[in-house]
Amino acid sequence: MEKNLLGYYGEQAALSFVRQEKGYHVRCCNYRNRLGEIDIIADDGHTLVLVLYNDDNRWTDAPTILDYGFRRLQTGK
Repeated sequence: MEKNLLGYYGEQAALSFVRQEKGYHVRCCNYRNRLGEIDIIADDGHTLVLVLYNDDNRWTDAPTILDYGFRRLQTGK
């Protein structure tokens, strides 16, 4: 499957999961700034949820992704 199409379907699946399975209110999709992109910004009424979707076939554990994402949010690098 073409990479762009795979990414599209993956993001749609993530969006469906966030909305239907978790019941979150989606505030924004594909938010971009100079630091990068956050695929989905949602909330449950009390907590802001940032979703980073990765569609490559390499395994990356959640703590690694979160650590990388938080460092970029904090330092801007």
